[in-house]
Amino acid sequence: MSATLVDLGATHGSDDLGELGRYLQLLVGEPFLFVRMSYGDELTLHFGNKREARNTRLRELGLQYGSVILSARGSGWHLRSGVQPMILTTLIPREFMDHATLISKEELSAREFIARSARVLGAVPVPVPHPPNAVGLSLDFSDGSTLFVMPDGDDGGEEDDSDPDWEEARESAPPLSDWELSTPRGTLRVGPGRSWRFEDSRP
Repeated sequence: MSATLVDLGATHGSDDLGELGRYLQLLVGEPFLFVRMSYGDELTLHFGNKREARNTRLRELGLQYGSVILSARGSGWHLRSGVQPMILTTLIPREFMDHATLISKEELSAREFIARSARVLGAVPVPVPHPPNAVGLSLDFSDGSTLFVMPDGDDGGEEDDSDPDWEEARESAPPLSDWELSTPRGTLRVGPGRSWRFEDSRP
């Protein structure tokens, strides 16, 4: 497996996202299948053709996946539905939290907020200049829906002061990407920060 690692800050400049945008064209034109909250309440959007799970137990449960999967990882996200007059988001400012209505992950997966088979019209990387100085993602769908994924700089981990080996283990662990796009050609991993890489899965 070959990998391409590009540091946008050092190689292309802070706002030159052209090469990353070309990899995102792998998503453009793909039909939307469904939304699923995966392990750790991670938002995943499935596109393309349905395929069975590779894991035997999950396959027996009838769990299916898309041939193309967008994972928000630990990033915040903002979905404006083109099907219903509704906005779903994790990017609510604290002062508005009291006015927000929580939605369960089961309801998010069961209800239709993006029309089935709506195609991705545009997939654009978006610079996030303020901390964490990262790269977000903007998607436009043919049904009028829009999705924005914005890294928040939180790796999702909590330090354990009672474990003397915590810091060493954390430093040796590979950095988590802010969001990922899995395709038949390979996996695009974006973040942390302005770094990204495409891991080619083809021979």
